Amino acid sequence: MDRFQQLMFRSKQSGSEKVLKREPKLNELSEGVSVFAHTNKGLRQYTKYNNVIYESAFNTINKADNTSTPDYDSGWITVNNGSSTSAHVDFTHNLGSKILLIQIYLKDTGNSDRIFNITANFEAGYGTDDVGLWFYHETVNNIACCPGNTYIFKYDNTPHSASAVNVAQADIRILAWKTGVGE
Repeated sequence: MDRFQQLMFRSKQSGSEKVLKREPKLNELSEGVSVFAHTNKGLRQYTKYNNVIYESAFNTINKADNTSTPDYDSGWITVNNGSSTSAHVDFTHNLGSKILLIQIYLKDTGNSDRIFNITANFEAGYGTDDVGLWFYHETVNNIACCPGNTYIFKYDNTPHSASAVNVAQADIRILAWKTGVGE
């Protein structure tokens, strides 16, 4: 067993680890020994090294399915086709970044049991049809959605089928997670 494994084994055996409810002070820490604390900044680990305190943060995950709750959930927002500025829809998330992990869903309002997972830019041109949805980060707190002039979505088992469903109005739901990556 190497030194790290010995330390981990010893710390698991002690069973005396506690989580503080405040940040520790320098004189309360032993050199090289980590202490956990839950503060207004979340769960943190503090380690004293060369008389300096180092801090590391922990990310929250849902233990049941190993996925995290989104930092933003728009709920279902109705989007209509059209070239007017009123067709443009803003999703204000207030997350302070354009580098986000995004999941977009589309629900056909004419057939609410059909929900599609779509990409951030979906475009399909069929002859003279202008079909699609375009999403972009307008600001660090806002995602803009621009729908196609004719339809916003079209689906069928084959794209050029006469029985393809043309969707001019749909409900959109955006989920977003912060990545911690700067711009």
